[in-house]
Formats: sequence, structure tokens, C-alpha cells
Amino acid sequence: MWQRETCFCWSFWSLSIPVADLEDSDALLVRAMDDAMTAQPRDMYWSVLGMMNNPWFRVAITKEENTLKFEHPTHPAKAGGWMERVKKAGGDLTNGNWGERHQGEEPVEPEPVKEINMKKEGVTRQISLAELKANNTSEKPWFVVNGEVYDGTGFLEGHPGGAISITSSAGLDVSEDFLAIRKYIQSLYCSGFR
Repeated sequence: MWQRETCFCWSFWSLSIPVADLEDSDALLVRAMDDAMTAQPRDMYWSVLGMMNNPWFRVAITKEENTLKFEHPTHPAKAGGWMERVKKAGGDLTNGNWGERHQGEEPVEPEPVKEINMKKEGVTRQISLAELKANNTSEKPWFVVNGEVYDGTGFLEGHPGGAISITSSAGLDVSEDFLAIRKYIQSLYCSGFR
């Protein structure tokens, strides 16, 4: 890729929308565009340069009595968002209609969530706190997830988040952050991001 194709920055903007227009809408859609007029794709697909995918961002608008509710697609640390609601109702998030079913369309049976086993079979070695502390350097970053010690050394080169995303966790219990990210990725996978 050319250097210019790998350099991006945020451009802040705002837009005033009358409440009456929001009342008549079911969503706000936002897409990015660069100076070459290259725009994000409307629909979801795998993107190595995005956060696994990179479609238009949609905030659903629902009405409850005299109140408008603005609902993001997902919530990384907890269940919720319009994607979760659509999945529970049997909608297909890849149907080009944001998962909402057309009249007469049958609900999609959700795939069962598969639990990922991160433990290597047969490993019973006990790691002491002193040994963990001795391996909390940027060259040898060990970290803890759910009481298990992991060596991040082999992932430093080529990690999508960069080596700093691993070395900054050296010697720490990162269970909460790791499991929140894993749950988010799992929810995307089960939502049809493949």
C-alpha cells in the first residue's frame, strides 16, 4: 500500500437535525469518506484494515411513548444494542436490511455460541508470583487471564494492536479487558461477521 493509504485522521463535524425529522426516522447512518471520495461500504464484510469490519455506522431510533431512544449496535462489556435485539428476534444481520425481517420472512435460528478453550491440554505447571514478576518486561511479557498465566512474547511481532498492546499488560491480571474484547468479537462472529 502507498504510505498515504495507511494514514488516516479524524475530522470532527456536527449537524443539527430537527426533532421532527428524528421522530420520522428509524435510524441515523454515518459513513466516512476520504479526499479521494472513497467511502465506507454500506454492508458488513471482513476488513483487515477495519475493526474486523467497516460498514456504515447505524444508530437505531425507537419510539417509546413521547421519548426517542438512540441505540448503538453493540455494547462491548455487556449484552445490548440493536444488533443483539435483532439477533434475538431471529433477524439476519447480513440480509442488507440491517437484520430487520421483511414481512413474511422467517426468523433465522441463531447458531449456538461455542466456548473457546484457551488452555493447552496436559499443562499442569504452577507459576509462582515471583516468576510472574520476573517475566513482566517488554521483552518477555507474561500476563494473567482468569488465573492462568500466558506468555505474549510470540505475539509481539505482527500483533494487530501493536506490541504495546501486549507489553502494557505485562505482569498484570487482564481478565476483565481480555474477556470483554473476546465477548465483543464472539458477538460479532455470531452476528454474521465472518
